[in-house]
Amino acid sequence: MRELIVASCLVSLVAGCKQTPEPPKKSPAAEPATKEAPSAEPLPAGVRVELANTEGRSCRRTLCVAGPGELDSVANRDLAELCRRSPGIVQRCEGERCATVWTSEQWQTGLDGMIGTLDQNEDGKVDEKDPSCSVGLAGWSTGAVIVSDALPRALAGDARVNADRAEVDRLLAIAPYFAEPGPDRAQLQIADNVRKAFIYRQTKSPAGDCSAAFEGGPWLSPAPVCGENTTCYDYDYSQKSDNLAYIGRRGSRSGNEVGHCNIVSLVAKIGLDNLARGQESYTQLVPPYSDGTHGGRELPHGPAKPDPVVVLPNEPEPD
Repeated sequence: MRELIVASCLVSLVAGCKQTPEPPKKSPAAEPATKEAPSAEPLPAGVRVELANTEGRSCRRTLCVAGPGELDSVANRDLAELCRRSPGIVQRCEGERCATVWTSEQWQTGLDGMIGTLDQNEDGKVDEKDPSCSVGLAGWSTGAVIVSDALPRALAGDARVNADRAEVDRLLAIAPYFAEPGPDRAQLQIADNVRKAFIYRQTKSPAGDCSAAFEGGPWLSPAPVCGENTTCYDYDYSQKSDNLAYIGRRGSRSGNEVGHCNIVSLVAKIGLDNLARGQESYTQLVPPYSDGTHGGRELPHGPAKPDPVVVLPNEPEPD
């Protein structure tokens, strides 16, 4: 089995190295300007943080941030289902109900809650006295922008957390979008303490895309910009969109039908490979990279490059 790394080369466990697409890279001499994150508000009375999917696992944490709209909107529900299956998911619980995603307004509180779970000896610090714990982040739309930069930077800048415990091992950013325009919004900055970043986006909007009704819509994602210590996988569902289709939680969908909201149902089928295992999904399930070439892992007992799913003529629209 091999792991395809989109950084400076394609690395195989048994082969050498050859040229592959590279997401834009940060200049080592210039650090992007960011605003300081506001302090986390305490949880309201009756609200608590709970972990799920921890039994029989090494120490893992996954924190997810929703996009615009209510948490029960279709896209946020698809993200919540992916996060529900992720290891060590940090939940917001009230009474008997728990949510696996935090709203964009609550991300600082969610981060504060996650840090509290990492401080397992309860001495107010996350350091070598606590078990080493792997951290994963996921978000959609405006939430994807938060988990890409502001949240991991806040983790690294928290006085309670030692530098060697502030790394984000796996980041999953689905259709990241800046709701507020600005000169620093043309590219998506990936924080330097992120080790692997999986970015799924579309560079064209289909007719009827949900985000066409949003302010500034339709919404398209900027290209990611990664530091030298981050391995970035930049996928684009709009590449070769005329003849490729993908299986999602709500049926199959051709690439030219993928928009800002329905993209989440597709990534929800393959994102667990990214969040739980830190690796690409299988070749026939992932969209092309942003330059049109294809990545993904080999099937364990099949051809190295399975034929992609082709949209059949007059294929009915899935429910």
